[in-house]
Amino acid sequence: MATAPARKFEVLVNRIPWTAAVKELRTYFGQFGKIKHCYLPFDRNTGFHKGHSWIVFSKESELQSALEKRSHILDGTKVKLLFGAQT
Repeated sequence: MATAPARKFEVLVNRIPWTAAVKELRTYFGQFGKIKHCYLPFDRNTGFHKGHSWIVFSKESELQSALEKRSHILDGTKVKLLFGAQT
């Protein structure tokens, strides 16, 4: 008997300022709930992150709380939540 795959509640965050790192993302989005994973890809050539990140919450309600907030400001820059995925 196969078990159902675990659901992931993730959001893609875009327009992240170059001054922000994983620590700042975890701190900011932690206000909405427990962060299971935070992925912030870096550019090998420049050494800077690419300006987007995936945040995975532990519960659907935490993801919904983040999506319901109208604007998100990180290090003085308005970031954009592009979508919420439940897979």
